[in-house]
Amino acid sequence: MKIYLKDVLFIIVFAFVVINIYLFFESSDKAKETIKIVDSSTEYYDVIGIVDKYVSAINNLEEDKILLMLDDDFMKKHKIDKMNVFKNVKKFNNNRNTFSGDKMLYEKINDNITKYYVSGKIVSQFIDNETVANKYYLIVMIDNKNSTFSIIPDEGNKFREVEKNVF
Repeated sequence: MKIYLKDVLFIIVFAFVVINIYLFFESSDKAKETIKIVDSSTEYYDVIGIVDKYVSAINNLEEDKILLMLDDDFMKKHKIDKMNVFKNVKKFNNNRNTFSGDKMLYEKINDNITKYYVSGKIVSQFIDNETVANKYYLIVMIDNKNSTFSIIPDEGNKFREVEKNVF
């Protein structure tokens, strides 16, 4: 019995396709296992407190505080400094805004670091009423070992992508 080159190539290609399909489904199952909905009220309100500090710094146009809260990799990627911080961080229409959280997901990066995907609304407060300005998304990284956090602004794309893997 002769083994032809095209038979060997067919077997190799077939094995490659089967392995890639298996790896694809296994990786999506792992994503569903690692990204979960925040179900602890303490954890939820701790993250909301961080977001409130960030929103307050934006309300008050405090570039230095915002720079301290932003993620270092995000700042390097977008070349953010004190002079251009508001080109990469959206200012609000007025300075009386609060954050109202809708959904929060989390992912354990390692034993020390947890990544939170936060979705909510910016609520503009006026003397006689409240209006919802827009949807607002952030990624909050918390390092429990060093008691630090950082924030990555999100347009909602990353949140929606992660949310698809959970539900």
